[in-house]
Amino acid sequence: MLLDARMVLLLLSSAARPASARKHVLAGPAAWADYGRLLDESRLVHITTVDFLSVTALAPFWMLNDAEARGWEQRRTLLPILSVLPCLGPAIYLLLRPKTDLSK
Repeated sequence: MLLDARMVLLLLSSAARPASARKHVLAGPAAWADYGRLLDESRLVHITTVDFLSVTALAPFWMLNDAEARGWEQRRTLLPILSVLPCLGPAIYLLLRPKTDLSK
């Protein structure tokens, strides 16, 4: 039952991302020009963008290392899918990954 709920969550999150991404990519040149101006002028926007991009780029590496350490057999099929979901992928991975014995 729990696995079914996790798969539904995975399907819903992957279905929602393309619509959101399309909206932001197709925002238009005026919106991108405003974002570029804010990126140059605001330290908060600049560091938030750099942080988001670096965490998004490194999350697949961390998820793969953790999955290999836990001996997860499904890592070859599910990790590529979870890696393309910037915020939801690592969160879904935390729900799906197998438990480990911390007493070692």
